[in-house]
Amino acid sequence: MEKLKPNNILAISTLRAAAKRKKNPGNHAPQRKAGFSDRALLDRLSKAFSRNSFKEAEKLATELTRRCPGDAWGWKALGVALTHLGLPHEAVAPMRRSLDFAPFDGEAHLNLGSLLHALGQFTEAESSYRNALTIQPESSDTLNNLGNLLCDLGRPSEAEHCYLQAITLKPHYPKAYSNYGNALLMLYRFDEAEAACRQAIVLQPDYEKAYLNLGVALLGQGRHSEAEESLRKAIALAPGEVKAHNNLGTLLLEQGRLLEAQASFEQALQINPLFAEGHNNLSQLKTYVPDDPHIPLLRQLLQQLQQPVVRMHACFALGKAYADMKQHGDAFTFLSEGNYLRKMMLGYRVEKDCELFARIRETFDDLPPAINEVPGLSRTILIVGMPRSGTTLAEQILASHPQVMGGGERTFLNRLALVSLESHSLAVETACQQVASAYAAELARLREGRPWITDKMPTNFRWLGFVLWANPHIKVVHTVRDPMATCWSIFKQYFPATALGFANDLEDLGTYYRLYEDLMAFWHEKFPGRIYDLNYERLTENQEEETRKLLEYCGLPWDGRCLEFEKTDRLVRTASAAQVRQKMYQGSSEAWRAYEPWLGQLLSKLSKRATE
Repeated sequence: MEKLKPNNILAISTLRAAAKRKKNPGNHAPQRKAGFSDRALLDRLSKAFSRNSFKEAEKLATELTRRCPGDAWGWKALGVALTHLGLPHEAVAPMRRSLDFAPFDGEAHLNLGSLLHALGQFTEAESSYRNALTIQPESSDTLNNLGNLLCDLGRPSEAEHCYLQAITLKPHYPKAYSNYGNALLMLYRFDEAEAACRQAIVLQPDYEKAYLNLGVALLGQGRHSEAEESLRKAIALAPGEVKAHNNLGTLLLEQGRLLEAQASFEQALQINPLFAEGHNNLSQLKTYVPDDPHIPLLRQLLQQLQQPVVRMHACFALGKAYADMKQHGDAFTFLSEGNYLRKMMLGYRVEKDCELFARIRETFDDLPPAINEVPGLSRTILIVGMPRSGTTLAEQILASHPQVMGGGERTFLNRLALVSLESHSLAVETACQQVASAYAAELARLREGRPWITDKMPTNFRWLGFVLWANPHIKVVHTVRDPMATCWSIFKQYFPATALGFANDLEDLGTYYRLYEDLMAFWHEKFPGRIYDLNYERLTENQEEETRKLLEYCGLPWDGRCLEFEKTDRLVRTASAAQVRQKMYQGSSEAWRAYEPWLGQLLSKLSKRATE
């Protein structure tokens, strides 16, 4: 997304007007009269801004604040000049000072919010943006900036409303359309995001950020070549656009083009060495040794910058580095800080998931036997389980079969089920029919001529009642892995998705794992014999035997290519993207034991569940 910088010219006409009149904000008490005693100085300042001569503007604004220290306009001009000189920390104080004398200046609140936002002070930035909207409720720029901030805070639904308001107020606003597309991406509404980004491009054909977001939207729909074309277009329009290089690297990683992916991440970091997300992405492609030059760079990044999002990415990258070097204490320290920062940014509360799981069980507890079979789901394989439990491996095996289309992580069922569950307006049988029918229609668009299709969204385990009730032939593969191995693998991995807040706290992880286990036991009881449990450890130890059983359950004939899944040329959109390009290996479920001294809290919670 694009953050609006503080206004470039500081509304020069307003500056000039301030020399002539009072500024009265509606019904509020009049602000103090601008005290410009030197028209020549004011005129020189205005011309400096007009020429983008910000160093000169800084000197003139400083002189203005010396001559008229009680006047808001000089302080505001100084804040804007410092911002454009790349000194946001220094710009905050004069911008605050201007508001001491002109508290109803909406533009100054907007500019201060932009500064605080850029500095990672999100709570104060939100307050400033909302102050600006209180004064100027129809400011499309403020609504756009607030939407950007809410996205950074992991609140895309709220951001969506801000962007829609901004577009209503200013229909020809390409930035708002592009940023609206970004919020929709965070909500996994890829088709709508594509439409928003294309509208931004119609309004501004050379808008690189719209092409960047369009690339991600196309990638989310599995349109890989179009996505790559759009991202490369963004780079062609703006070679210095760091996120375009980073997102291209992500696409290449998911396609198994690892060397190209690494080059893209390195290009992003060459443009901006402080781009922490790029460092984190690059760390996933490396195996660190003690003299790796990337490690001191990461430590320097952690020491120099205090923004939570920067520290979070640096901590996850350093956690990976020290884990590779078997320095487990240091690895755990960095991973703990990274997860703590991520949880704070997401504002996750495990109690909300407890309430959701209770509502799911209550909804399906008295579900009657299925009456009508929803067509279109019979040759669908849902692969579910906890994240990092082997769902990606299971799909890669199945997608290596010539009759199976690997659908990846589809978000459609999750959206349909959540809306249905929260509406409370339909009988559960009717809700199941509607959800299953819409889900079948969505999958029909993706099959690409193959009779079978997979949907590998792990957390779809929550919604099995909707589809198992509606179609007796749908297949559900439930991957099961050692609980401690699963939870530790989750904790040490950074997830861009905002819906996995339980991943960032060991206590939350233990609680969520118990919710998952209980719900899967509930589904087994409600739909006996309908769910196939695929044990990850047994699969790695007896690959061919377990693969044959898996194919037999799915009703697929044997095909030896399923044993060489690492050779399958398909996109893999998960944290396991690099791993599934390797042959199957054993022993990964024991990796958590190196961290056992720090995992007592989690071990205790999971052990209690095992004995209950």
